[in-house]
Amino acid sequence: MNHVHQVGIAVECNGVKRTLSVVVKRAPTQVLFLKEISGEIVPLDPKKITVEYRALCKFDEIQPHSVPRPYLLDAEHNTLIMEGISGYQKLQDRLTEGYIGEHAFAVEGAFGLIGRVHRATSLETLTQGERQELMTRFENQGMKSLMADLLFDRPYDANDRSNRCKPSLMEKITATRRDPDVLRRVAGLREAFIRQKDCLCHGDFACDNILVSGDSFKVLDLEFSSVGLCAYDIGLFLETLVFQIQYHSYHGNMESTQLVRRLIHRGLGAYERERGKEKANDPIFVSQVCGLIGCEQLWRVLGALEIDEFDGDPEPELKILTLGKCFLLHCSSDCSIAENIDKCLSEHS
Repeated sequence: MNHVHQVGIAVECNGVKRTLSVVVKRAPTQVLFLKEISGEIVPLDPKKITVEYRALCKFDEIQPHSVPRPYLLDAEHNTLIMEGISGYQKLQDRLTEGYIGEHAFAVEGAFGLIGRVHRATSLETLTQGERQELMTRFENQGMKSLMADLLFDRPYDANDRSNRCKPSLMEKITATRRDPDVLRRVAGLREAFIRQKDCLCHGDFACDNILVSGDSFKVLDLEFSSVGLCAYDIGLFLETLVFQIQYHSYHGNMESTQLVRRLIHRGLGAYERERGKEKANDPIFVSQVCGLIGCEQLWRVLGALEIDEFDGDPEPELKILTLGKCFLLHCSSDCSIAENIDKCLSEHS
C-alpha cells in the first residue's frame, strides 16, 4: 500500500566513515487490490502517511525506541523518512522457524508497549480538549473503513471475487456465511470497530508488523492508526499467535505449540500490568477480543488471506474455521481472555 525504499547515506564524523540507513515511505492515492484475483483499484487517502508519522512520534514518546524513529514528514508529497531497519527480521518469521523462546521478550514487550499506549491515550483519562486533539490528529476513517470492508464484509459475500476459498470446503463455508448467529456477532463487532473510541490504537498490530534484532524489537506499519477499538489491537495480535499454534501443531512441533501457549499467557500478563487489571479483564473487552480473534480466523478461510503454510491440505483450514466460530460464538465474558483461549484450543485442537 506504499512505495518504500531503504536508503544508505555515507557520512564522516571526526574522520570516521560510516553508513546511516533511513527508510523513505510515500503513500500512493490508490492501490491495485489483489491483482491476480480481482484486479480492483482501491482508492487510498494519501494523508494516511501524516497519521502514520504522528503515530510513530506518539509511540516513540510513550516508549522510546519501540518504533523506527521518525525523522521527517513531507506532508505536501505524502512522504515520511524514518530510521532504517536493516538487520531486523519479522517476528512472525522467527516464530514460524521455531525460535520462540528466543523471542519471548519481543512478544511480552509488544504486549506491554500496546498496553502502555492504550493507557496513556485512554479518552477516559484525558480532558475534553485533549480528547478532541487526539481524535483530530489521528482521524483515519478511510483506512478504518478499508479494514472493516476486508475483515467484516467481503468474507461473507459469496460473490466477492477477492475471497480465496478452497472448493473442498465450500459447503462448510457457505453454512458459515448463512449462519445467523455468526452474521449477528460479526455485525456487532463491525459496529464497535467503526464507532467505539477507546484510545490510540495501532490498527494492524500483528506479528508480521513487529521486527526483532538481538534483544530489541520495533513495531512498524502504523498507517492504520486511529482513535478506536483497543480490543482490535489485542485480538489481532493474539490471533497471529494462535495461528502459530495451529501451524506448529500441523507440522508436529508440539513443544513449539506449548511454548506459544505459555507465551500468550505471559503476553496478556504484560498487557494487564500496563493497561490495568480492571480494564484488561472488563467483560465487554474480553468478549470483543475473543470475537475479533474469531473474525480474524474466519478471514483466513472465508476471505482474501491466502493460507500457504499447510501445503494445500484443506483439513487445517477446516480446523481454523471451527476454531474461529468457537472464538466468535462460544467464549465467556466471565472468564479471562487466556482462559477462553485455552478452552477453545483444548476443544478444537
